[in-house]
Amino acid sequence: MPLPNLEKMVPHFEITIPSTGKPVTFRPFLVKEEKILLIALEGGEEKAMLDAIVQVIAACAVTQLKIDTLANFDLEYIFLQLRAHSVNEVVELTYRCHNLVELRPEDIERHAWNTREEKAQAIEQFKKGETVVGSCDSTVKIKINVDDVKVQFNDEHKKQIFLTPTMGVNMRYPNYKMAKTLLGKERETVSDNIQSLAMCIESVFDEESVYTNFTPKEIQEWVEKLTQTQFVSLQTFFETMPKLAHDFEFHCPVCDYKEQIHIEGLPSFFG
Repeated sequence: MPLPNLEKMVPHFEITIPSTGKPVTFRPFLVKEEKILLIALEGGEEKAMLDAIVQVIAACAVTQLKIDTLANFDLEYIFLQLRAHSVNEVVELTYRCHNLVELRPEDIERHAWNTREEKAQAIEQFKKGETVVGSCDSTVKIKINVDDVKVQFNDEHKKQIFLTPTMGVNMRYPNYKMAKTLLGKERETVSDNIQSLAMCIESVFDEESVYTNFTPKEIQEWVEKLTQTQFVSLQTFFETMPKLAHDFEFHCPVCDYKEQIHIEGLPSFFG
């Protein structure tokens, strides 16, 4: 006798894609998808983790979804929402208070000094009757409700950028394929920055035409011929691009220090 079909009993819910505003139906991720994530997490490779996240999103999408066309911030938002519906809508982060306070003898002993010499110097200062100052170092648990986390949009952000009064480019958001191309390199170089910018150019236009039929090599060589001012104007596209972000108030119960904290990017919500 066949076992009951568990997948028919899984609830469905909608997530609105930030870049398009369109609702897409999903189901929570199951044990088999969580296994994919755990294996990728154990490996510790950023590219493997990205592949796992995309694989889980594709598996959990009930309605058809073109993963390759989604912006990276779309994928981050969708995965965070999936996690909320599958595990818990609250994520807990740990922050260390860096507020400068006067240290007592017991504080000096437990303080996270950079070197033994610094600790010895602080002890000597205290023996001389001098005030010893250091960070509070108290750890505070912060609970964030995922429902409060949104993709933040900048009013000054534009996808169409004019490089001269009559010539410019139409930009597209970095996506999964682009991220995979750039991930795994030992360090970011000037060539990487040019490459990532060139990959995000969807079309070039002037008074006569709109140009879309170009190769990756051709558009990269075209970008390299831009003036510094024109190149900087294109970089503003990335600086003002929508981001998965959240703002909250940090309050240390030990020293009563308060601070507004801004976090952005998916890894920030699992640190």
